[in-house]
Parts: sequence; structure tokens; C-alpha cells
Amino acid sequence: MSLFVSRDIYLLDPGSQIYREQKQEHFTDMDEAKKINLEEISNPTKQEIIKILQENDLCSLGQIIKRLSISYSAGLKYILELKKEGIIDNNLMPPYFNLAGKVL
Repeated sequence: MSLFVSRDIYLLDPGSQIYREQKQEHFTDMDEAKKINLEEISNPTKQEIIKILQENDLCSLGQIIKRLSISYSAGLKYILELKKEGIIDNNLMPPYFNLAGKVL
């Protein structure tokens, strides 16, 4: 099985110009993709965010907090923690989030 992941990345150059760059990754086997073990995530809200992203592929922060019925600040806190842990990734413009690997 082969998987291609293509993402648009928006960058700001030193001249304050926004430009788009496409990042492509190719996995010949899903085993090569980063593995995300839900059982290792102790926080139930983080687990729910991962499940939402697994079901929907891409979600904005607004979509995630609406689905979980949590505040913006709580949602942002969890999103930033998951991003720092390398569990999720995002496109900068607009800020949609996606899983950075495969859920086990």
C-alpha cells in the first residue's frame, strides 16, 4: 500500500510577502508513518481531539471546540500541546489541523 500526503504550507518571507509551498510526503507502507497510540494519551479531551481529526482529516480550531463544547482558551491549550508533542500538524493559513501520523 502506498500513501501520498500533500499539504499546502503558507510562509511569510522577510519582505512580508505570503507565499504557498506544497509539501509532499510519500509512504510506501503505513508502517513508515508516525504512529499515534491513543492509549498513551492520558487526557480524555486530547483523545477526543485526535478522534475528531481521525474522522474528519482536517478541522479548524473552531470546529474542534464546537464539537467538544469547550472554551476557545481550553481548546487552544490542548491543540498547542498536541502540536508540541508532534501528534498533530497544521496548515498556517487557514489554521486547519490534522493528524501527523497513524492512530493505532
